[in-house]
Amino acid sequence: MAHGVVQCPMCGTEDLEAVSDGETTNFLCWTCRTCWHVELGWVQRVDPRTCGGCPHRDECLARFRAPS
Repeated sequence: MAHGVVQCPMCGTEDLEAVSDGETTNFLCWTCRTCWHVELGWVQRVDPRTCGGCPHRDECLARFRAPS
């Protein structure tokens, strides 16, 4: 996977897809529906409440679990 994301940091699957919220590119895990942003070598979880332009936002919100 491009940008250093090889597997989902949450569940470990390699089933990731690049998605855009209209402003940034993130990587959506199709298994656990978590989204990740990579910048300058750091991988951060994306809160789907901030992804207004992403076509997968509603699905992600339905399955969203805030990090503990």
